[in-house]
Amino acid sequence: MTDRELFDLFCTCFPHDSPEYISEVINKVAAPDITLTQPGAAVLVPRFNLSNGQSFGYVYCLCTAPEHRGKGLMSRLLSLAEELCAARGDSFVALVPASPELGLTYGRRGYRPVGFRKTGGVLSPTLPGRRATERDIPALNRFYEEEFGNTVHVRRDEKLWKTLMALYSADGGGIFLSDGGYLFAEAAEGGLVIREKAGTPLPDRAAFALPAAAGTPHVLAKGNICPGLELNLLFD
Repeated sequence: MTDRELFDLFCTCFPHDSPEYISEVINKVAAPDITLTQPGAAVLVPRFNLSNGQSFGYVYCLCTAPEHRGKGLMSRLLSLAEELCAARGDSFVALVPASPELGLTYGRRGYRPVGFRKTGGVLSPTLPGRRATERDIPALNRFYEEEFGNTVHVRRDEKLWKTLMALYSADGGGIFLSDGGYLFAEAAEGGLVIREKAGTPLPDRAAFALPAAAGTPHVLAKGNICPGLELNLLFD
């Protein structure tokens, strides 16, 4: 599948994502070694390193074109993704169900809820501070590690920070840095939705707190899942 075909497929299957965002996904995430395809279907399986030394594979952008649905392609791609993760030594595979119904489908394949840091938060027309640049990555990572350091969490190297900057800046969001911390925001109708915070970027810290979520499972995983895991994913 060519980059153009993958772009068209993602635009069809993910209509709520902007073309600019999808272009950055193709450019920054969809490397050949993590992109699995079938006719009319695709999935990306990036690898994330954890603070305890483990790694996991993330099933991202799993989709099938409408005219190819009902042929078992999603199941086939998920099996291929699991095989890829096992071959490269990942401890487990994680995904975010697009609906409760899909969550039940994954559950029948052995996927179970894991701890996660809630994404989604306050909608704001503007954010304080300045837009962060690549030069700010050391400062961003310091705030990040201080915020997430007490849990088993995703390690962010320079490449991952750059990828996240590119993805969320593509349609008007991004990282906004102040002396006390940062806010990671996604563009939405009416302003910016805060997806992650670290440090105290605002005097009123509680106004932008993103508490750990409860209730309906948001992240499912299969494999050797370590105790104390709290997945902080911004790719979902």
